[in-house]
Parts: sequence; C-alpha cells; structure tokens
Amino acid sequence: MKRNSNISGIILAGGRSSRMGRDKALLEYRGKTFIEILVDKLNAVFEDVFIISDRKRAFEFAGVRIFEDIYKNRGPMGGIHSALKNAPTDRVFVVPCDMPLLNMEIAKEICARITKKALVVRSGEALFPACGFYDRTALGDIETALKSGDFSLHGLFVKEGFESVDIEEFCLSPESAGLMNINSVEDYEKL
Repeated sequence: MKRNSNISGIILAGGRSSRMGRDKALLEYRGKTFIEILVDKLNAVFEDVFIISDRKRAFEFAGVRIFEDIYKNRGPMGGIHSALKNAPTDRVFVVPCDMPLLNMEIAKEICARITKKALVVRSGEALFPACGFYDRTALGDIETALKSGDFSLHGLFVKEGFESVDIEEFCLSPESAGLMNINSVEDYEKL
C-alpha cells in the first residue's frame, strides 16, 4: 500500500499519566511499548510521522522526530497546535499515546473525507477529538481557545468546519475501532 504523503501522522504523548502512575506511552503490550506500536501503525499509512512530547529523551528510541508543545500544559489541544505548527503537511492525523489498539482502517477511511478544519470520530454522542484529522486552517480557532484558557477540544466541535463522523459508518464499534484509552491500571489489566 502506498503511504500518504499529504498528511502527517502524529502521536500525542504529552500527558502526565496521573491516573496510571507511570508513563502510559512506555507501557508494553505484546512485547512493544505503546509508542512503538503506534509509530509502526502510523508509518504503515503516512510517510511523515512524529511525536509531540515535552519528554524528548524518553522517546528517542522510537526513531521518529519529536517536537515539544509550544503552549505548555494545555492537554491534547496544545499537542495538536504544536503538530500543526511543526508538520511539513497541511493536515495531520493525531492519535493519543494511550490508544495502542487503534484500528488504522479509521485513518484510511476518513483520509479522503476531510474537507474542513477537522474531522474526528464519534460513537453516538461520545466524541473522540484527540483521534482524527486536523487541517492547518484550524490553527486560528485552536490558538484563540488556547489564549483564552479554554483547552477543551470538545468546545471546538460546535464551531463551523469542525466535524465528526460516526464510526458505525465504517461498520465498526468503539471496541473494534480500538478507541479505548488506557488511562488507569484497571484499563491496562483489561488490555
């Protein structure tokens, strides 16, 4: 399969992992860290892949570029901002580091659908804004939100140009789509 050169694949690994008690990106599943699993998945689909994290040394082993947040301690919104600022492409596909089971069919399916500022997946009313596509045209709205102190990605999706698509359109459930975040020790044990 030909890899996409118009969209960069980004892993958001800036969280504090407070509920887990240790860095979620470095947890292992089937002999690889979550970050390695996601780098492999993204590399299979996108030519350009990098990590957003303020802990550069922790992820040097992953073999991809690492950029820090421009706006520190702003959660996924700060990471997406940094991704859009640093990507050589106008569009990015972002995934949080705690979603190692992500089914990349989602990325492939919605790759051609993005026409606006952002397109993310949802399941019914549950929105997954840290997993999806963002266009550089979203930067203005993101910067306005960051400067105002509103770091909620959900707030962006009431604005024009920020869209979501239900995963059922791809005949997937949240489980088969791999949208489960591994946030706690209990989540990790279930995995």
